[in-house]
Amino acid sequence: MRRKKSPKIKAKEDAWRTFSKYIRLRDSDTTGYCICISCAQVKPWKEMDAGHLIGSRCNNILFDEELTNAQCKFCNNAQGQQVMYWKGLKARYGYHDDKFLEFHARKRITKKYTEADYKAITEKYLDKITGLCMQKGIV
Repeated sequence: MRRKKSPKIKAKEDAWRTFSKYIRLRDSDTTGYCICISCAQVKPWKEMDAGHLIGSRCNNILFDEELTNAQCKFCNNAQGQQVMYWKGLKARYGYHDDKFLEFHARKRITKKYTEADYKAITEKYLDKITGLCMQKGIV
C-alpha cells in the first residue's frame, strides 16, 4: 500500500521540478539546446538535468542558482563529475579556486523550509520561466 505524500513533500517536489526547469532553460540557447557544464555535450534542455556542483541535496544548496547548472544525465548520475563541473564553472563564469571553498561552506548552513516557502519558490521560478521563454522565444 502506497502512503500519500504530505503537502510539504509535494510542495518541495513541485518547487524542485520548477527550479530544475528554470535552470535548464536559463542555460539553453535560443534554439533550446544546453551545453553540459561537465563534459560540454550539447542536448535539448528537456534531456538535461539540473546538476549541482556540491554532491548534496541539503536544503541550503538545493535551490542555489549559482551552484546548479544544466548537466547531462550521465555526468549528473556519475556523482556529478565534480572536477569537470568545477572546470566548467571556471571556464563559464571565470571563478577562481577560492570560490570553490566558499561554495562548499554553503553546504554546512542549515536551512529549513515550510510548505509556504516551497510554494513561494515554485511561484518565483514559474515567473522566471515565463520571462525566459518570452526572451528566448522558447515554448
